[in-house]
Amino acid sequence: MENFFVWKEPVILHSDLVSDCIEIASPFSMCTFGLDKKIVFYSLSTKQTIRIINDAHLSGIQTGAYMSDFGGNLITCAFDLTARVWSPGNIYGDCLLGELKGHNHPICDVAVLPKQPFVVTVDLQNIIIIWDVRNLFRLIKLTSDEKVDE
Repeated sequence: MENFFVWKEPVILHSDLVSDCIEIASPFSMCTFGLDKKIVFYSLSTKQTIRIINDAHLSGIQTGAYMSDFGGNLITCAFDLTARVWSPGNIYGDCLLGELKGHNHPICDVAVLPKQPFVVTVDLQNIIIIWDVRNLFRLIKLTSDEKVDE
């Protein structure tokens, strides 16, 4: 039986800390996000690097989420006030679909709702924005009455 985790090449392709790692359904792969502003896609079938996106954000990438429904989108966030929507299935052309802009403070997390076309982002001031990934529109902005210590 072949060892599933034996790779054909070194997989250490980030020059700074890796901040997150998630599985992508199509293509069958995983991707890592780094503080070096890179997204690296690794094929789980061929055990090789598929693609490296340099400077995916203006600052280091905090985290990402994968939405298997509604096009199979990857959403990343960084401290640069934006979340970005990617199409990892497009491995040859530009896979950036667009940006989710609307935060005035660094975004610290992103999540997707299962079986729904909605993305949730939260920033360091507890502002939550719900987006529709089909058209990249902001649906609602939720704010807290309490101030966060700076």
